[in-house]
Amino acid sequence: MLEMIEEAGRQGVNLLVFGETWLTGYPVWLDYCPDIAIWGNEWTKKVFGDMHVNFLVVPGPETEAIGELAKIRNGDRDGSQ
Repeated sequence: MLEMIEEAGRQGVNLLVFGETWLTGYPVWLDYCPDIAIWGNEWTKKVFGDMHVNFLVVPGPETEAIGELAKIRNGDRDGSQ
């Protein structure tokens, strides 16, 4: 994401949008294996538990880095920094 923000800034992009699951990921298997969402299933509990452990904390160091870079890139483009 940081590399994409850098590149967008170099290209003068005015608006850069990331999908709602860009950072957290999307359990795409739910689209193909709807039975996998049986919440009592031990495998399902483990996978979602693993996803939970890997979620970003907001605010947190990752989101702070994204915000700071976005500010810098925006400032570079309009000449204020």
